[in-house]
Amino acid sequence: MKLEITFRWKYLSIALVAFCLLSAFGYWWTAIRPYYPVEAILAAPLREIRAEENGVLPEALLQEGEAFKLGQLFFASNQDKLNQAKFKLDQNMQQYVYLQNEIGSSEVMDQVLSELQKWQQKVAELEKDRPLVPAAPFDGIVLQCFKTAGEKTHLGEPVLLISKQQNWVEAEIPETMLSKMRVGLSASVKLPSYPGKTWVGKVAWISPLAKHGKLKIRIYADDLPFKPGLTAKASIKIHGS
Repeated sequence: MKLEITFRWKYLSIALVAFCLLSAFGYWWTAIRPYYPVEAILAAPLREIRAEENGVLPEALLQEGEAFKLGQLFFASNQDKLNQAKFKLDQNMQQYVYLQNEIGSSEVMDQVLSELQKWQQKVAELEKDRPLVPAAPFDGIVLQCFKTAGEKTHLGEPVLLISKQQNWVEAEIPETMLSKMRVGLSASVKLPSYPGKTWVGKVAWISPLAKHGKLKIRIYADDLPFKPGLTAKASIKIHGS
C-alpha cells in the first residue's frame, strides 16, 4: 500500500512538473518570446504594359531584368525622325520668308515652297504616328517580355510585365497576434532558395483591415533577390525591440 502511494505521488509530481513546464513555455510563447515566425513572400506591384495601337513592334530598348526610369521608352520611337523633320521644316520656313521679303515671286521661291509643304506633311504624319507602347509609368524593372521586335501587336494586347523594384516582404498573421504588431518592429528574413543568407528589415506597413492581418517588411539591403512571389521565412521581433 505504501509503495502504491509512493508511485502515485511520483506520477503526480511528474505530471505537475510537466504541467508547470508546459505552462511556462506557453507563457513564454505568448508573452515573452522575442521573435514571432511567419511565412512570407517577396512582394512587388506588377503591371502589364499594353499596346495602344495595332502595328509591328520596333526595336526593343530594354530586355528582361533591366531597370528603367519614369518616362523611359521600352521600344524605339519616331521621335528622332520627328525632330529632324521639324528642323527641316523650320529651315525651309525661314528661307521661304526671306525670299518672300527680298525677292518676291520666283522659280527658286516656288521650289522652296514645295519643300516647305513636303516637310509640313512629313511632320503631320510623324506626329499622328503614336508609339505602339506607352513610356514607363514609374521607376522599375522589366520582368517579362510577351512580344519582341518585329512581332505584330493589337490594341490592348499585353507586351511587357513590369514592376516597381522594391525590397518588400509580405506576410499574413493571425488576428490573435495583431495587438503585438506595430510599424517599426525589427525583423529578419530568410529565403529557402538562398540558404545561409539572412536579411534584416523593419515592419513598414500593417493592413488596417483586421480580418486580413497583412503586413509588409521593408528590407534595407540592395542584394535581396528581386523575384516577386519567391517564398520567404520572416521572424518579427515582438519583444525586446
